[in-house]
Amino acid sequence: MGKITDRNAELAIRKMIEDRKPLAEVLKKYKLEKFEDSNRINKMIRSVLKKNRLAVNDYRKGEDKALHFLVGEVMREARGQVDANEVRKTILKLIK
Repeated sequence: MGKITDRNAELAIRKMIEDRKPLAEVLKKYKLEKFEDSNRINKMIRSVLKKNRLAVNDYRKGEDKALHFLVGEVMREARGQVDANEVRKTILKLIK
């Protein structure tokens, strides 16, 4: 069994109760396991940054909300299957 994010752990518990299924089945059925393929994550982040150049520029101008937006976009694209802190660190490395 792989690792899961905090958000997906909460969702998995809910689904285990609702579906009355063991954890392994819930993780597989709802695809809640975290993926850690750094190449795939980096491609996703670069794609989000490319699509949201205005938010990147806003962050460079000092608007912290723009960083939260970018992290959220990556999380949405990854369906919560990546670590938000790692995404944030990678975004900061790429846009500085």
